[in-house]
Amino acid sequence: AALGDADGAIQFLSDSANLFESAGLDVVRASTLAFLALEYAKLQRPGEARTAIAQVEEVLRARACDVEESQRIFWVCAQVHRMTGDTKAAASHLQTAYDDYRGARRVIKDPEAQRAFDALDFNREIVAAHADDVWPAHVHCSADLYGRPHSL
Repeated sequence: AALGDADGAIQFLSDSANLFESAGLDVVRASTLAFLALEYAKLQRPGEARTAIAQVEEVLRARACDVEESQRIFWVCAQVHRMTGDTKAAASHLQTAYDDYRGARRVIKDPEAQRAFDALDFNREIVAAHADDVWPAHVHCSADLYGRPHSL
């Protein structure tokens, strides 16, 4: 998607989600589906975005504590809901993203590591949206297995 190939990004994310499902990696699959939903929302395909994000929410309800960087996935859910017109769900997921961000930050004792954590794009966006209702004009669409952005 970063290179302008939205169809390629969708295919890649969809294929990846299917592979993770066949391997029984539901938490990783959910993270992948979150970015697939975000890509659909960016392309103004709300039905497909909502279908994908509903699958993510199912896993989050059951296993949120197992999701690495859960604040990021809840943030993606918030963005998808906001982009597809469900402001109530967007606000709810934003609050959860913020709470998870705060919880993760509390366990970091080193001030330099806290600053680095705070500097992550998605953490800065979560804080800004929570504090001032400032949502990013550009949404991040892809991530590797560890939640770091990359180009497709």
